[in-house]
Formats: sequence, C-alpha cells, structure tokens
Amino acid sequence: MKKIAVEKQLSNIKNYLSNEGYSVEEIDKNIKNTTSSFDKFDAVVLTGQSINMLGMEDTLTSTPTINAEGLTQEEVKRQIESKITRG
Repeated sequence: MKKIAVEKQLSNIKNYLSNEGYSVEEIDKNIKNTTSSFDKFDAVVLTGQSINMLGMEDTLTSTPTINAEGLTQEEVKRQIESKITRG
C-alpha cells in the first residue's frame, strides 16, 4: 500500500485517496522540513502556498511533491500514480 502525506487543509483529497486504497497521513505546515520528514512517504500533497512556506521548492528529497492547487481529486491521484511509477 502506498503511503501518502496530505496537508491538513486538503481533507477532501485525504478522504478520496483513503477511499482509493492509499494509506494517508495528515500533515500540517508546522512539520519539520527535513529530508527525513518526507522519506517515509511515497508522495506528499500540499497546497500551492505551502510548497514555498515549507521550503519544498528547494528541498533535496526524492519524495515526489504534488501541488494540489487547482486540481481535482482525480487529477491529484493521477499525478501521484505518474510520479510514483516514474520514480
């Protein structure tokens, strides 16, 4: 089962991914931004504003990060699947 981190504000996406069979853990913007914080996940889904706030733009991590801004739940899932498959 793929483990996905989803930002707290994206509860609709969290619920959708859970129903689609993913193991989903909620994170908030206070999470310590270190590479090891995200290594336990197969992907991380964040709001657009949080990517910069968390410093994800320039963080060296191999965990795929999805910007959910403007995307439907299905589009987020497709991006997760695409990035996990490529990785």
